[in-house]
Amino acid sequence: MTGHSVTPDGAIVLEDGTVVAIDVTVIGNGEDAAEQIRRKEHGWGTLGALERARRERAEEWARCREEVKAGRMSQGQAQDARHDAALKVQGAWSGGCKRPVEMDGV
Repeated sequence: MTGHSVTPDGAIVLEDGTVVAIDVTVIGNGEDAAEQIRRKEHGWGTLGALERARRERAEEWARCREEVKAGRMSQGQAQDARHDAALKVQGAWSGGCKRPVEMDGV
């Protein structure tokens, strides 16, 4: 097991039971295609960056709770701030899909 999950955008099961996964990425120009393929295959970021982003997310969510409770931040502002912090976690690291796919998605 790799410990990494792969979530495709779609999947097709062929008559023989073979599963074909489809990953869709929209790219603005051809020059970016090679880099996007590399990032999908091999990933990006570091585990250290992921840990930092998780700590910062927890701190931001706690700050938002306090600010809303004190009336200095609206629920909508807090939701936006929490969403931004969550996106930083999502963008901090990915192990890519090459290894999990080689392991049959285990």
